Amino acid sequence: MEPIRVVIAEDDRATRETIADLISLDENIQVVGRAGDGQQALKVVRNELPDILLTDIGMPLMDGIELTQRVKQELPATGICILTIFQDDDHLFRAIKAGAAGYILKESPSEQTVEAIRAIKRGEAMLPPAL
Repeated sequence: MEPIRVVIAEDDRATRETIADLISLDENIQVVGRAGDGQQALKVVRNELPDILLTDIGMPLMDGIELTQRVKQELPATGICILTIFQDDDHLFRAIKAGAAGYILKESPSEQTVEAIRAIKRGEAMLPPAL
């Protein structure tokens, strides 16, 4: 089985690297790109053609919602999971409307992020039950 190719878009470098390290522990996930802002993330996604984009909402130059819309327009087969601190319905609904298939809170265990990546790759949605 080929590994699931993931790009991580997160403006905080330490958070971005920690997420990459944690999800890379799964032998079936390969982090193929990282970006610190939305514009850079769009370029990385265009170049790497990942299976999954894992993106923060609050990023400079282009937020995660706009990034989600643009990626879904250009590369509709790319699954998108929002990784965020926002625990409200408004952000969740905006993310889903933009095309995200997953919405995971940053405080969630890394296993939940890995499961979201796998679920989205299978064509399923992954949303927090509390929301």
